[in-house]
Amino acid sequence: MNDESYTSRVTEVLKEDKYMYAVAQGILAVECRSDDQWTLDLLKNIADPLTTQVALAERALLRGLEGGCHVPLAVRTATTDDTITLTGAVYSLDGQEHVQHTMTAPLAEAEQLGARVADHLATEGAKEILAALHAEKK
Repeated sequence: MNDESYTSRVTEVLKEDKYMYAVAQGILAVECRSDDQWTLDLLKNIADPLTTQVALAERALLRGLEGGCHVPLAVRTATTDDTITLTGAVYSLDGQEHVQHTMTAPLAEAEQLGARVADHLATEGAKEILAALHAEKK
C-alpha cells in the first residue's frame, strides 16, 4: 500500500511469507460452454497463465485431502517464471495440532505438486486431524 493518505493508519505491514489463506482465495474464474469458441477466444485475452497454475496446484491439494470449504486447510503459493512453490497446512479446530509442508516444482507440474503436498500432509498427520474433525461433527 503506497497511498500516502493511508500511511498514518497503518499499524503493521503484513509480510506475505508469514500468512496463509484459503484455497484459490482471490482468484476469479469465468466459465463458458466448451463449444463456444467466440467466448473462449475472448477469455484467452484475460486469462493469466500463472494464476491458472496456482489454482490447479491449490485445488489439487484440496482434492487430495478430500477437503472443502469447511476444512481448516490453508495454503500459500508463490511462482517464478518457471517454478511454483506450494505450502499447505491442516489445523485442528482448536489450533493445538497442525501439519505443514512446502514443496517446489516446475510450473508445468503445478497440479502434480498439489497432489504431492497433499500426500505428504496426509502421511504426516493431516488424515488424523481431519478424521477427528469429521468425528466431532457426528
